[in-house]
Amino acid sequence: MKSDDFTCVQWLLPIAASVLLGMAGSPASAEAPALTTALLRKLDERDASILELQERVAELERERAASGGSPKPRTSGQASATHGAPLSVRAGVLQVDEAAAERALERSLTQSGALLLPAGVAELQFSARYDRTEQSTPALLLQDGQISVGSIDSRRNDYTASLSLRVGMPLDSQLELTAPYRSSHQSAVELFDGATSLETRSRVSAAEDVTVGVAKTLHREQNWVPDIIGRLSWNAGNGSATLGGGFNRVRGGLTLLKRLDPLVFTGNLYLETAMERNGVRPGSQTGLSIAALLAASPETSLSAGIDQVVSRRTRVDGVRVPGTDQVSSMLMLGATTVISRHSLLSLSVGIGLTRGAPDYSIGVSVPVRFGLFN
Repeated sequence: MKSDDFTCVQWLLPIAASVLLGMAGSPASAEAPALTTALLRKLDERDASILELQERVAELERERAASGGSPKPRTSGQASATHGAPLSVRAGVLQVDEAAAERALERSLTQSGALLLPAGVAELQFSARYDRTEQSTPALLLQDGQISVGSIDSRRNDYTASLSLRVGMPLDSQLELTAPYRSSHQSAVELFDGATSLETRSRVSAAEDVTVGVAKTLHREQNWVPDIIGRLSWNAGNGSATLGGGFNRVRGGLTLLKRLDPLVFTGNLYLETAMERNGVRPGSQTGLSIAALLAASPETSLSAGIDQVVSRRTRVDGVRVPGTDQVSSMLMLGATTVISRHSLLSLSVGIGLTRGAPDYSIGVSVPVRFGLFN
């Protein structure tokens, strides 16, 4: 009801009251005084209700002005370069910004590589990850001058920090750059009859290989066919050989995205091959990951998936080295939440499923989005 309607009601009610009062004075009505009192009470209650509604409308208009008004609708399957106000609760009124309702989910998809940035928009991301690996291997040990059967327990803590840059380019493409740094702390304990006979420790910290890549949207989701993104990247091979780096690598892959509201399913398949260096050529790798993401709230999304990497045997002077092939599979659980208009906080936990994978991992990342020409 508009303010003009309220004004009309306020003018008409006194007139109606006067007419009724005049009718109440007629001798034809024996209950006129009681009816008059009841009518005046109802009028007072109506006036109070009108005033309450006017105050409520004014309050809603103030809140709408403070939130910047209603957002424009967004195109499904594409990230938006603008951001509206998030979900808020004021004076018992729930306000939901439709742009914010999809922002956390779409930012998560961009972070995972399943969605590309619009042209002219960039995202700088800092990531940190901790991996814990424990393995026990039977071995022949020298104890008191005699060779006995024991075991070697290896324990490794890996701390990785990386800085990534994603830049949206024309023609639905994206430029990607990642520069990681890792510190690895490892200890090997020789056990004989359950007692420690020898322990060695080592620590290595160095920059890992820088990766440069480009991604391109090949197909937009239509009917049952999902979004398809092609990706090609090159590993510069400038990292430390002690940490498994120092080799030029080329990776090509496809990423699929399918929306089944309120879920989004993603799949990623890639093949990576390494170049030979000093007679050593690491085995090629095939990676496969499948994940499901859920927009739990306008500002938060949840994800669950499986990552698997199959590494083939390393070759030395053309000869395959036994035991260098492995399968690494992990169950990944994650959550992302919007912390400001342009930034996001993402947490992840990984649980190792195979011997070649870390026992568990914990990761955190903070991407910050900004316009290149703003």
